[in-house]
Amino acid sequence: MGNHHADRDQLNKILTDYQNTLNEWNDRTYEAFMATKSALGEEEYLITPTEVRGDIRAIQTFWDGMVAADKEAANNFKQGTAGLMAISKTIASFMNDFGNGGANMWRLNMNKLQNIMFQDEILMGTIHAKLLSGEVLSYAEREMLYFYLQNVFLGTDKRKEIESIVEMISEERIEDLMYRLNYQVLASEESLVEEMALIQAYLFRGNFRLDKHAGSKEEVKAQRKLRAYLTLLSNYKLAMAELAKESNGELPFLAKVDHLFYQDIEKPKAYIFESELLMNISRNMKDFPREEFIEIENYLNVSISKINVTYYHGSNAHSQLKEEGSRELKVASDNYTAEFIGAELMDLLDSKISKGIFGTVSDYKAGKEELQRDISMSVAESAASNLKMEMIVTENAYFFINSLEVQLVPSNATYDMLDRWETVNKINPEISYPKQQILSQDWVEVTSFFNDKESSMDKINPDLSEYIKDGSLSEGETVEVIAGRVK
Repeated sequence: MGNHHADRDQLNKILTDYQNTLNEWNDRTYEAFMATKSALGEEEYLITPTEVRGDIRAIQTFWDGMVAADKEAANNFKQGTAGLMAISKTIASFMNDFGNGGANMWRLNMNKLQNIMFQDEILMGTIHAKLLSGEVLSYAEREMLYFYLQNVFLGTDKRKEIESIVEMISEERIEDLMYRLNYQVLASEESLVEEMALIQAYLFRGNFRLDKHAGSKEEVKAQRKLRAYLTLLSNYKLAMAELAKESNGELPFLAKVDHLFYQDIEKPKAYIFESELLMNISRNMKDFPREEFIEIENYLNVSISKINVTYYHGSNAHSQLKEEGSRELKVASDNYTAEFIGAELMDLLDSKISKGIFGTVSDYKAGKEELQRDISMSVAESAASNLKMEMIVTENAYFFINSLEVQLVPSNATYDMLDRWETVNKINPEISYPKQQILSQDWVEVTSFFNDKESSMDKINPDLSEYIKDGSLSEGETVEVIAGRVK
């Protein structure tokens, strides 16, 4: 495969030279452009530092992913030899774009780089297969998928649409969101799936913590709102799927949101949706215009699903799990990872990308069900508490059945805690650290690992586990002392 670490060093030098060259170009041309006030405008020629940094980040992200995937290919790919050959060709193509000593760096086409990356059938096929079966993606695979979703799939129009949805998720504009749901999202099964897929793609954060992925406090707030909205949509889909199952698929697709309420509260910090979904149960409505169905009042031939979604957020969100614990809660085990890539997004990717990369999605549900784990409430409480996770509690009342479900979501406090854990591990390698489980974002295994090792941590220092969890240090105490390296 070659020495890719050495190649990476070479790449870093090339990138530095590239940035220096661009800076020099700008320095030499700016005054000339200002003096002549060229009719073409300076923006036609000047390359902004932001553009430079963007190119360099994209290139480095790609390279990091390729090198990591290269290592994992030998161990994980079923078609190991073919996988290694495919990656070798990809890296070779990538390096050829630079030329000897980076001679071609100035004309590196980022679209070409993306195409190289996503036309690698073995590499991307492996990511697709994992998503279909519900397996946790590796670090490199999440990097690749994140790069694709952010730079290819989510174009300008999609981002503007998401921004408009976020604006509607407010107490002032909830009627606008209800209108969108009734006249656009619930117009068909396909439009509901597309809405869910759009939100899933936007929320997927790869290997980033929420604040790094979002970039600002307002964007963090938007991401949380969208996750609550996605949960609402998922429950709409679930309710309609149950009705279709009971009717053997003989009912026309007619549903409307009859009530929608939204509130942003401070104590506890939470975003709240309350909704009533009315679903037609008459077989005689096959050719009935949807617009007329929406406008009908007091229509009797409907099934009603009452859905409440509460997203508890902030550093103390986990404490609400005990408050909810008095009710019978089901833990959503498939949401313990940060993937949030559902069948809806996979269906959409399947139709947008060449079949050579993403195949069919027919086995998604079967594979997913095989990998479900029976996660108890005690494990959920432990994960929520130890890892300081945020959570989404959903109540769905359908016919005479009331179901309650909790999803656990990594918070910024979760990643702060993991950073402290990694720090003490580097100071003292005797402190066990679940690196692979964290890279895979398998939070069930991470919290189990912490519980198993907590007593051995406290033998090193009685305050060690508490420091990892909340970062507290006694007066005069240092991290080195806590880690057991300084007496």
